[in-house]
Amino acid sequence: MHGQGSFRWKEKGSMYEGEYVEGFMEGRGKMTIPGEGVYEGQFLRGQRHGVGTWTSSSGTYQGEYARGRREGLGTLSTGDGCVYEGTWRRGMFHGEGVWRWADGRRFEGVFKSACPCSPLSPPPRQPPAAARAARLQPRAWPRRAHAGRSGQPP
Repeated sequence: MHGQGSFRWKEKGSMYEGEYVEGFMEGRGKMTIPGEGVYEGQFLRGQRHGVGTWTSSSGTYQGEYARGRREGLGTLSTGDGCVYEGTWRRGMFHGEGVWRWADGRRFEGVFKSACPCSPLSPPPRQPPAAARAARLQPRAWPRRAHAGRSGQPP
């Protein structure tokens, strides 16, 4: 099959409408999976690949795909008002990104396998006055006869 067409799977009732190349879903198309969601975008050799949008009851993802998974830059908007904008790898948040909660809080930083690792630029912290004062005082190390064995500097 080559050109425009549609196909319906009997098991789940899923439906694909779009372009075909040598029998594969390839080019622009729309896949509807009942009870799960709808994908509209690019396909390559039967998989989501390129730029597309996945919409389901739990939210919307708009961005890049590779070999069927979210990969590259994309934005996820959840049904409860949270938003992630950033990079994806193997279907998970990975690399630099911003997570915004519905209540206005946000985390901007580096994610690894969907977990926030470190902020990009931490807010400046002002240490307590006692800690600042202690840092200004030179630290005297006690001298011991066997400083090397005690673990303390000479």
